[in-house]
Amino acid sequence: MGFNQIGGYTNVLGEIPWEMVEVYFLVASAIAIYLGRRSGGLRKFSTLDLVYIAVGGALAMVWEFNVGSLIKTPSFIDIGFYGRLFILLIVAA
Repeated sequence: MGFNQIGGYTNVLGEIPWEMVEVYFLVASAIAIYLGRRSGGLRKFSTLDLVYIAVGGALAMVWEFNVGSLIKTPSFIDIGFYGRLFILLIVAA
């Protein structure tokens, strides 16, 4: 078992096979590159926009792996998910 009970298990019953994940990311990357070239891509963002995106991503990762996983709640309340959603809404605003 790895850090925060995260194991690197692949091709286990109930898990998504790595081949499907790889195809998904290849297709998503191709679509993102196409749409980025068509509409101007990252050139439309200012430096401040990119800083907000970076800070939001850093906060989401800290929440996911360090804070959210340490908070024990009943199974029907997922603090990790709601924390990421809150960070996303703050950064998007």
